[in-house]
Amino acid sequence: GLEVFMVDPLIRSPNGIAISPDNSLLYVESHHNGILVIDVQHKAARRIRNPMSLDSGGIDGLVYHEGSLWGVVNAQHEEFEYIVRYRLADNGREIIAASIIDRANPAFITPTTCVMVDDCLFVLAATCLMVFNDGEMDRPELLHPPTVLKYCIDGPPPRNLTEQ
Repeated sequence: GLEVFMVDPLIRSPNGIAISPDNSLLYVESHHNGILVIDVQHKAARRIRNPMSLDSGGIDGLVYHEGSLWGVVNAQHEEFEYIVRYRLADNGREIIAASIIDRANPAFITPTTCVMVDDCLFVLAATCLMVFNDGEMDRPELLHPPTVLKYCIDGPPPRNLTEQ
């Protein structure tokens, strides 16, 4: 059945969520607190250790893959829409490096969620979510078809899967 797993004041406006391969750590993006690490066994949340103070807020989609967290950042401002990879320490509780995978892509219209399949990240890049949030659904010129981008690790630049 359904049960409440935990409640913690650090978890505010949560969005992205991912799990470590051994199911011991849950990663939750809290818009106000960045990425949180939740120890599943002890039900304890804390901010991910981030000694370089790398920005980890505004993430919508979040996935864990091969020692990294991959995120879709939209923060509800076009200039802050990007895809990021955070490399984690071996214990999974610390960000040790970050790299921007894509930024200012013209296909981005409030990118939101993502999923990793094999070594490729699929991103829902054009959702027009802000058109809805701003109450402008009656303006069809602002609405665009949903767009999915595919990013392959160590592969070619992203492909727009809706233009095939």
